[in-house]
Amino acid sequence: MIYLSQHHILHRDLAAKNCLLGNEILKVSDFGLSREMDPNYEYISEANPFLPFRWLPLEALVPAIGQYKTFTVKGDVWSFGVLIWEMFEMGASPYDNLTFEGVKSFLLAKQRLNRPEHCPRKL
Repeated sequence: MIYLSQHHILHRDLAAKNCLLGNEILKVSDFGLSREMDPNYEYISEANPFLPFRWLPLEALVPAIGQYKTFTVKGDVWSFGVLIWEMFEMGASPYDNLTFEGVKSFLLAKQRLNRPEHCPRKL
């Protein structure tokens, strides 16, 4: 993911379902939603495609009034955090069965995914 960001690429779909594991190497796959960032390390989406809302940061779920959705490297970092949560929860779906509006409300209320039982506090 560092390599991608250094080359101004946003993945926008980092999740366990898009990672391949073999021979102790994790490979990121499915670059269908990837986009090139501008010089400010941003990508502004004018379209409204179906996005993996359970892995998106709040700023990508709730654009400023009258603005398009802005994606940054920070969003891929957020998705990485959700990916780590998935790993410690043995592939469970983040936010249980909440809908798009449910996830958005959950995050707007400053709630976050609970630390998995077997996840070290340092992580």
